Amino acid sequence: MTTHGSVQPARWHRRAIRGAALSLVAASLIVLSACSGDASATEVRANGSVTNPANAAAPASTPQRKSYLVPPPSGVAPKQPVAVSAPKLSARAAVVIDDASGAVLYDYNGRTRMQPASLTKIATAALAIDRGKLDDWVSVDFDFDDPGLDDASVMGLRRGDRFKMRDLIFGMLLPSGADASIAIGRAVSGSDAAFVKDLNAFMESLGLFDTHFIDPHGLGGPTHLSTAYDIAMLSRYAMRQPLFAEVAKSEVHKATGSRPIEVYNTNPWAFKYDGGDGVKSGFTEQAGPTLSASATRNGHRVFVVVLDASQRNTDTTALMDWAFKTFCWNDGALGCTAR
Repeated sequence: MTTHGSVQPARWHRRAIRGAALSLVAASLIVLSACSGDASATEVRANGSVTNPANAAAPASTPQRKSYLVPPPSGVAPKQPVAVSAPKLSARAAVVIDDASGAVLYDYNGRTRMQPASLTKIATAALAIDRGKLDDWVSVDFDFDDPGLDDASVMGLRRGDRFKMRDLIFGMLLPSGADASIAIGRAVSGSDAAFVKDLNAFMESLGLFDTHFIDPHGLGGPTHLSTAYDIAMLSRYAMRQPLFAEVAKSEVHKATGSRPIEVYNTNPWAFKYDGGDGVKSGFTEQAGPTLSASATRNGHRVFVVVLDASQRNTDTTALMDWAFKTFCWNDGALGCTAR
């Protein structure tokens, strides 16, 4: 743990952890925004959007509900002038999404419900940012030492600490702090259970109905579920929030509250890939390695999400390269801007 005047780099783990409520059920609906459009999220596809034939089939997801894109499309979907198959992956599920149009460029079991691990924290951050009060002080009222959260990554909070909400968001997203997730949830909604209800309602308000969260950090187990598609569209929403985008591309941040804590980004992919600018990595023994990634080239952003991917960085790089090399964006002028 970081103490006053000391620095603990990268990612921290604790054993014998006590303090988070993990048997939470959620099901409340609040409408944060509504959009209309001609194409629904379940219908938007671009040329080349096919299941990867190199991978075996996986169980189907829950039935889809028709929903409109949030945010709505702001551009035309890119196209593949010549069909080029996507690369072979280690992931059990993956999607590639064009940011502006919301079009699905690639879908391999993208609607299959799986454990997202710490990608859950994208939703926790996005909801907290939407609620505002980023400069409000948050008091930590718990010791993060629940045995049920063995090996959780933490920011390094202690009972009695006081930090601004924006510092807690950095402490949750960069080192993947489960302790910061709990503190944020309690500050936003008043209790662990209330925040989980708000979190699931938030996902439904975005038209993402295949997600069921039971905690704010993703350590909850087999009933804590989402899909590669839902996480990609959630990431698309979150990256439109200036603070979230700032955090996602930050390598280090010094939180200055009741004591200084320096936190480091545990998603190296974003800093190694040309144009990489986010978003979040995750891992649990049950979920396996997960990654939501964003990259921008020539003014066009693409999201890649891989779930249960033993080679998550390799898979993500291969899918990003495939998207940028084989798709063209028509900006209203002659030719494409992808090359």
